Formats: sequence, C-alpha cells, structure tokens
Amino acid sequence: MREMNANRRLLFIALAAAIVCAGITYSFTFWMQAKLNTEYAKIQSIQTGVLLSSTYDLYGSWDQATEKLQSSPLLQGQQLQIWSVSNQLVWPWQNASPSRNAPLFADEAWSDRHPILLNGEIIGTFSGLSGREQLVFPYPLLLSISIGLLIGLVVYFVMQRQHAVHTLGIHRVSALLDSIRSRQTPSLSIAAAGMERIETSIRLIDEHLYRLETLRKSMVADIAHELRTPLTVLRAKLDKALLSQAALSLNEVVVLQDEVYRMSKLLGDLQQLALAESGHLQLEKRWFPVGDQIEQLTGLLAMEAEEDRIVIDYHNNDAGSLLYADENRIKQVLLNIMGNALRHARSKVSISLVSENYHCVITITDDGEGIEEEELPYLFDRFYRGTSSRRSQPAGSSPGSGLGLSIAKSLIEAHHGSITAASRWQEGTTFRITLPVINDSA
Repeated sequence: MREMNANRRLLFIALAAAIVCAGITYSFTFWMQAKLNTEYAKIQSIQTGVLLSSTYDLYGSWDQATEKLQSSPLLQGQQLQIWSVSNQLVWPWQNASPSRNAPLFADEAWSDRHPILLNGEIIGTFSGLSGREQLVFPYPLLLSISIGLLIGLVVYFVMQRQHAVHTLGIHRVSALLDSIRSRQTPSLSIAAAGMERIETSIRLIDEHLYRLETLRKSMVADIAHELRTPLTVLRAKLDKALLSQAALSLNEVVVLQDEVYRMSKLLGDLQQLALAESGHLQLEKRWFPVGDQIEQLTGLLAMEAEEDRIVIDYHNNDAGSLLYADENRIKQVLLNIMGNALRHARSKVSISLVSENYHCVITITDDGEGIEEEELPYLFDRFYRGTSSRRSQPAGSSPGSGLGLSIAKSLIEAHHGSITAASRWQEGTTFRITLPVINDSA
C-alpha cells in the first residue's frame, strides 16, 4: 500500500510538471500570435495609406477620391475615418454631421491616426479600428501537450529512480537491525561489535546515498542537455512556420521526425538503463549457441566492413558452446561493441570466443587509435563521450547519446557477468566480456 501511494505521488508530480510545461508552451504560442497580429496591423496600415495616397493622386481631390473609394473592393467591409490636411472629416461622407471634426463611432476602439503621404507631403490622415482579423496558429494545443508529456516522462523516470534508491537503503538498515535483534546474545562484546557494525553500515549507506544523489543531479543535468538540442531544432522549425504562415516542406518534416526519434530513443535507453540498474529488467533466458550468434552478427556487419576496407577476424575456440541467457539482450550488447570497433578500426577487428571455468569469454579488439588512459575509468559512465569518439564521428552526423556502453555494462551485470576495456594509444582497444554459462538466481 505504501509503495502504491508513493507511485501515485510520483505520477501526480510528473503530471503537474507536464501541465506546467504545456501551459508555458501554450502561453508562448499566444504571445507569438499577438506579436504577429501587431505586425500584421502595421502592414495593413501601410497598405491602406498607399491605396488612399494613390487614389487622391489619381483624382486630385478628396471629394472625387472618396466617391471612388466607395466602390473599391479593397475597402469593402472595412471601417475607416479619413481627414483632410485641414483636419476635416471627409470619409465616411454620407454619415457626416455638422460637427465634421468630431470623430465618428466614438464608442469604438479606434487606433491612432496615420498620415497619408504624397510626394513627401501630408495630404491627410486616416484611422482604422484596432480590432482586425486575427492570425491563428495551427495545432498549438497538440504541440503544447506533446512537449508537456515528454517533460513529464523525464521527471517521472528520474524521481522513480531516486525513490527506489531511498527505499533500498531503508530496507537494508531494517534487515540489519532485525538480524541483530534475532541473535539475543547477552555478551557485551558481541553487542558492542553489533553496534559497531550498525554504525559502519549506516555510514556506508549514507555515503552510497550521497553518491547516488550526486549521480541523480548529474543525470538530470545531462538529460536536460541532451533534450535541449532536439527541442531547439523543433522550436526553430515551428517558429519559422508560424511566422511565415506556410506549411512545412517534406525535408523540414523529415528533420523534425529525426529529432522526435532521437528524443524517443533517448527516453527508451534511459528507461532500459533504469530497469537494469534497479534489478527490475525482465530477462527471457534460454539455452542458445553464443558462437553461432557472434558468427551471424559478423555476417551482418560484413558489408559495412567491406565498404571501409576492414577485415573481421573471428576465432571460435569453443565450438558448440551453449549459454543460458537472454539471447536478445546479449545480441544487443555484442552489436553495440562490434559496431564501435568497426567505427574506430583502421584495417582489422579481431573477435574470439573461449571457455574459462564455466564462463564464456568474448574479446573484441580493433586496431584504431585507441582510448587515452585518463578516459578509461569513465568509459562506461552514462552520457560520456570521449575525445576518440568525437574524432571518429562522420561529418554532419548526429552524435550518439553516450548511453550505449552504460546499457551494455548494465545488461552484462544483469546476467552476473562483467565487461572491461583495455587500450593502448595508437595501437587499439580491447573489450572483454565474461558471462557465466548458467546463473539462474531466481
């Protein structure tokens, strides 16, 4: 019941964040609409001034000009007041009263007068109602709800991770206290040792929670940084479409779709990473030949390797070896590591499979420029992209999210295995994956 209430609170907070973000986006849309309407009113004023000036120049007097203006289709449905240079009301002439200088329609909201210029001289002034046809932006509500839901999902995942860590710490302390109470020993020395263990455990838990809180804050900042770029592109394209009142071209729609795909993939990777680290990732384990899987992936990447003139050398020293694991998750890890090796290799990628003490050991080595020694400790950190990764990125391509190796490490550890990296500068990099042949802890 307590866990259910906590989840409800998290959902409520995420929903509130989504509503706030949607409201901000919706307010920005209306602010932009008001700004455009102001500019539209200025353009209408200039067009009306040019029309009146041209008509006056054509007929030479306001009496003849106003008669022509009555039949002008450009002024049909518009309400205007026109004054001559002597400040006499000349339009609308049919409603003229003895007090010709008094403004008509006094109960309406008239805007300021605008001069009518002809050859640099003022030949009169005009005024029009400030309430004009308003420009309406398409789909403002859909855009606001989409951005609000996206931010709400991010907030929910981050807060759910923090809640899981806090609950784990409380359960560990409770279990330790229950274990000490169950012993019921009268020995003071044992009691003192138990209290010392409690203090040590609490201190370690506090340190662990502090590290996790620091990691959480860093993760929130990293997520904000990763989402800023696609959201900026989306906003720029949409603002341009709104300002020009024109439909988006097919190329622009493709760009927006790519950015939405990047955000969706980022959220999916974060969800998978959170499930793996919290121990809630569902694994569908079965027996499968891991050697055959590596051979299939090698054939899948062979075309890309041939285009880059890279040779893939695969040695299976344990033919027929079976592994009890989630085949799709292991395939995801191998495809990520092998793909990275191909991108960084110069001419060759070596892959080997051996058995060591009831474990399958897979090594993947490339002959690229390698990874600098000071970067190796951070290689599996989330959102970390080293200098070698940035140098090898093709020009014009989108950078990765920096979550691939973090997810690979979490998936391997979920199978009770390990993954390590070793590298020598200008010689290459080797990834070593160790998986137990069978480990069904459930």
